[in-house]
Amino acid sequence: MIEQLKKDTKVIQDAEKTIKATVKALRRNRLTIIRSLRNLILSLPDNPNIQRLSKNCFTMSSSCLSSRNWTPEYYDFKIQYRIICKEVMARQIEKMLPYLKKIIKEGFMSREEFIYAGHKGHKGTSRFYFHPDVIAQLKAIL
Repeated sequence: MIEQLKKDTKVIQDAEKTIKATVKALRRNRLTIIRSLRNLILSLPDNPNIQRLSKNCFTMSSSCLSSRNWTPEYYDFKIQYRIICKEVMARQIEKMLPYLKKIIKEGFMSREEFIYAGHKGHKGTSRFYFHPDVIAQLKAIL
């Protein structure tokens, strides 16, 4: 009986070691996948219609402006890529790709945030629209 307990204990200890090693390998693989996806998105090309003056400053011809959106973030693809990475990376690994596909399909991302209206504020949902060329770049990598 005691011999059987010793054998069972050894089997359990071996199984625990195997499980710990597997979990460690899965975590390493998860980080590799996340870093690869992030690096891939951040390496996508910048807007060819802008001339960068510095990391956060650019100029562009007014003829390139869309009637839909005049915010600088709409034309700064690098900012849009960083926003996409931040939002996608905040999800569980199984939900990253579906969320990225949702962004590509809809062309925008909804965010819950505190919105000010006059002197009062309330929690609401806002939409951040992505430039069609950014969406096309994302489609190309999927």
